[in-house]
Amino acid sequence: DVFPTGWHCAVADGVKPGDTAVVVGDGAVGLCAVLAAAQMGAERVVAMSRHPHRQEIARRFGATHVVAERGKEGAARIKDLTDGIGADAVLECVGTNDSMLQAFGSARAGSISA
Repeated sequence: DVFPTGWHCAVADGVKPGDTAVVVGDGAVGLCAVLAAAQMGAERVVAMSRHPHRQEIARRFGATHVVAERGKEGAARIKDLTDGIGADAVLECVGTNDSMLQAFGSARAGSISA
């Protein structure tokens, strides 16, 4: 169920052509979410990943950027990439408190769906 979970995450957050989508998590679901966001036409797909091998897969799946930083530093990198606006869609694919906080810190106001 990994692929449909990643795909559903992108659908639930309304990823559309031209968007900036940030994927928090680089496990199987996160990598599938990267693929889904790219297939749905996101202009920028940012994979938040600290693992070089998974970063490579994310790029092959359509990630245009990789951000390794977390917390405030990670949110600041996303803000830099989006000229201070934040992401249109943030796909949280981990399920921990820290990853949820990261997702909220990376989002444009009102862009995270529950």
